[in-house]
Amino acid sequence: MRTNAEEFEKLGREFGHRLNAAKGPVRILVPLEGFSEHTKRRAHDLAGDDKGPWKRPEEYQLFVNSLKTHLKTAPVDEFALHINHTAFADACVEAFVKIAKS
Repeated sequence: MRTNAEEFEKLGREFGHRLNAAKGPVRILVPLEGFSEHTKRRAHDLAGDDKGPWKRPEEYQLFVNSLKTHLKTAPVDEFALHINHTAFADACVEAFVKIAKS
């Protein structure tokens, strides 16, 4: 299963609407180099045919753009990192600590 461009746009809109309803502080961090370990691989169909890379940065940007359009309560911080990169994890921890102290 692969999220397509239309679904990424819908996800951005839905995330924005739900985050707007948050009762506490919100921080949004987006790793632009991939959201799962699969983005480091190539996609294949059921017959085993290569369908190209899982990583699709142009579709991730659709998600970010949609999120920014619909989100009214917080900025969106973009990182040119993969979700599993230690620097992204560090940024998430730092964001959490700032929220916890407020």
